[in-house]
Amino acid sequence: MKNFARDRAEQLTRRDTRVLTGQEEVLSSVGSREATDAIADTIDAAHLQSDLLSVIDELPARERELVTSHYGLDQTKPALSLSEIGDKMGITKARVRQLEARALRKLRLLLESRRDNLQKAAATPPRPAVNI
Repeated sequence: MKNFARDRAEQLTRRDTRVLTGQEEVLSSVGSREATDAIADTIDAAHLQSDLLSVIDELPARERELVTSHYGLDQTKPALSLSEIGDKMGITKARVRQLEARALRKLRLLLESRRDNLQKAAATPPRPAVNI
């Protein structure tokens, strides 16, 4: 019994993971799962960005310019502060804040209506083709 306890203690203190766990396949699949999740997250982010940019295009020009300037959505230009946007547009910082709030409300409504339309389309079964 002493030898068993001594050997077991040595096995547990070794740095060799094969002796400790015996689950190399599980550990290797965790690493690949994380890589797969990272790829999926990247794809999701790209889809979200394209959806956002398409919805932003539906805003009026002034609000579109304000949102893209403030949040740095235009890759060629850095994000601007509300004061800088106000100076550029010839309005006060407070008015820029008001316009931004209105634009964000519109964006939220547009995104919600798109989501609702997608859910309705997914819930509605396709109609069979009618041959005449």
